[in-house]
Amino acid sequence: MKDIKTPETKKNNAGIDKVKLILNPLFLNPAHPFYIRADNALTIHKNKEGNITYLAIHAEYFNPLFDYRMTIVNAIIEAINKKVFFFPISTDDFFSLFLTQAFIFQNICYFILGVSQVEFCFDFPEGKVAINKDAIKNGDIIQYRDKEDNLTNTYYTSDYEPEKKKSSYCVYNKKEKLIHDNKSRDEIEKMDVEYRIEARLNRENCPYLDIANLKGTYEDIFKRFQPFLAVLFYNHLYGHVDVKGKSNTHFTRLERSAMKGKTKYYNRQGLQKYKPIEKPFDDEIIIRGIKEGILEKYNETIQIANNHNEMPVDDSKDSKCSGKL
Repeated sequence: MKDIKTPETKKNNAGIDKVKLILNPLFLNPAHPFYIRADNALTIHKNKEGNITYLAIHAEYFNPLFDYRMTIVNAIIEAINKKVFFFPISTDDFFSLFLTQAFIFQNICYFILGVSQVEFCFDFPEGKVAINKDAIKNGDIIQYRDKEDNLTNTYYTSDYEPEKKKSSYCVYNKKEKLIHDNKSRDEIEKMDVEYRIEARLNRENCPYLDIANLKGTYEDIFKRFQPFLAVLFYNHLYGHVDVKGKSNTHFTRLERSAMKGKTKYYNRQGLQKYKPIEKPFDDEIIIRGIKEGILEKYNETIQIANNHNEMPVDDSKDSKCSGKL
């Protein structure tokens, strides 16, 4: 029997390139490491002021056929094990790991304050993508210059502001970028990809960066965000890039949606809006009490592994988090 090819398995030329999370400082290690994986599938970052810490989960870490929220939970567990957080977890056996995953899933706000960025990517073989030169001349597309002021094959939509704001869409030569990043030339030569188009969602251009919207597989998430991405595409990139053929199924679907010409998104998909991040408590006594309560709650949960009873998890709710941390 032949394998049934779903949109996810037919071609691995579309996906989520990055999910960037805002870490809760409650259990954060003040002297946390920045380098936690040799393959850089997980990376730690700071904002310019140095008072916000981010965990970026890159495409290599995700399996597009699994629930992305559970991958985020596993990334948090790995960050705990790498001393990014001070939170004593028990993962010695399968049941303890299962209970730990369930606890973090239902109480994820103890570790994450919100989603900062989600980047969708679409890859194309050689000769399939071309930028409209008139769009560059008219300022509808910005061709990036490197530090030596040389023009590159990286292009941003007109909402790009250097050092201030990322563009909603970016088109770049992936092979050139990998060479710049010192990747193996043998690996690069084997690639059947020339250009990549990225849709870059952040808190300035998308009010729907809530972790609840990352429920399910890549296909589930893409369907959920496709109408919103199409409005961004029509407003910023439509008519400025020429993509030949239908080598990327997901991009073809996105472009067809954009062709409807909608300039405003009405959220008929029911995407959840993210909540503003409240200022955390600064009273050490209150913070200590909160942390002790959370740890007690976790220890009660993990004790079930020792008693071999059923897990007391209400999986009808995504999270029990509420209030300010």
